[in-house]
Amino acid sequence: MSIRNPVNANINTRQVLVALKQCGLSPTRRLFHMNNTGNVLRELMNKFPAPTQSSQESTWDADSWKAWEAVGLYYITEGRYYEALSIFATCYDHLLRAQRDRDFRLHKGKPLIWMSDCYWHMNWLVHAKRYLMLAFCEDLLTDAGVIIENRGAFYRGRWRHGLSEELLKALARDLRTRAHYSPTATPYPEALLQDISEDWLTETPEPCEVGAFSANRLYVQHLISRLGDKSGLALERLAHYLLSCMAGVRTRRRLRSGSTEYDIVCSVDGLEQDFRSELGRYFICECKDWRSPADFTSLAKFSRVLQATNAKFGILFSSKGVTGKHEDRDAAREQLRLYQQAGAVIVAVTLEDIKRIAEGQNLIELLRRKYEAVRLDLLSEM
Repeated sequence: MSIRNPVNANINTRQVLVALKQCGLSPTRRLFHMNNTGNVLRELMNKFPAPTQSSQESTWDADSWKAWEAVGLYYITEGRYYEALSIFATCYDHLLRAQRDRDFRLHKGKPLIWMSDCYWHMNWLVHAKRYLMLAFCEDLLTDAGVIIENRGAFYRGRWRHGLSEELLKALARDLRTRAHYSPTATPYPEALLQDISEDWLTETPEPCEVGAFSANRLYVQHLISRLGDKSGLALERLAHYLLSCMAGVRTRRRLRSGSTEYDIVCSVDGLEQDFRSELGRYFICECKDWRSPADFTSLAKFSRVLQATNAKFGILFSSKGVTGKHEDRDAAREQLRLYQQAGAVIVAVTLEDIKRIAEGQNLIELLRRKYEAVRLDLLSEM
């Protein structure tokens, strides 16, 4: 029996069953059989679509959300957490698409908080905390920056995840500032969460969640659409977001030393199970949103940054990749030289790679393959 079952006592199973019947979704064995979850999702999207204008939000919240929530909670009471997660994740995506297509904001805190609960039941504590904080951001946006203590994100943060009231209030003050000055923060809570400190991230990942990668595809597509600015900040923000979605990776942007500026600095917590155990505690990222591939000079300069910081791993986010595969003085060969001479690995992540991630590819697996390609001199895979 799961140690997390006592929390199910907060879910009134009888009320869930009543709500399902009221919505025309009586929990028959056929409807809720494991091989029918895809049909359940389609039925929810068809019968209970997202609102098409802001004036419909309160009605949707009272009626249609009731159906989505009842189905997800039914799966939770049955211990079918992956299916519950798919219900709430699809609902979140449904609302994001509606607000993008119709150009108005919808509150999305409820599916986010239940996604956090699903991860918590699965013992994926880093994922659970991340989605809790996304719900916290959504609540603050909806409530004009005011903390309402009986909302799910605040009391779960305090009593389930051990966040202090002082920290949550300090984050709220910071978030209020970000929401006011950043227009991109309103549609996506992920944008707000990127802009605050990671003092809330106190857990190390469980082995079961180390290889999982969960990113908001619509937000990734939104960030891709902003690439090409001369400052390069758009690619830095995109890279920062993707890396922050890897459980156990802490990310910080725009740090300065006495001699250089780091685009992104990452630190790795508690990963001893896969290739990341060889990367060391810290790694550095460089971002090049250029119209041409990064060349030998760019990679050589980045390699000196790694050597100066004694880092064994670096990621070059380059929109057009790196220069050719066959010349002696190209960036691809410099990747191999750096490993052979200093034991450090630089991998290149291109815009095409990022687009595949936006379609669902696992960033962790992509980095693993690129790391192995350099380490083992698999030039065709670099």
